[in-house]
Amino acid sequence: MKKRLTVDELTPVAREATRLALENHEAEFRQYRDNPNLTLGTIIEDDFLTFQLYLAGKTPGDAVVLTSTRVSRISGEVVSIEIKSISSSA
Repeated sequence: MKKRLTVDELTPVAREATRLALENHEAEFRQYRDNPNLTLGTIIEDDFLTFQLYLAGKTPGDAVVLTSTRVSRISGEVVSIEIKSISSSA
């Protein structure tokens, strides 16, 4: 069984991949840059970690996910990046 990479090891990978993916969406996301509710969350699965950039709400159900980056805990490679439509989350 292969050793799984940790959240600390994969956070820089997800951060850089998300930053690069957002370069084409700079104008859309600028409005959230200084928002005090902007939060980075991590979902831990067996072989994957999903890093979400979201706007926290009063309850977890009120949160608005802006980006979701999934990284393999085995290879350390980014599997997918989703950038949510701002118009549908506003």
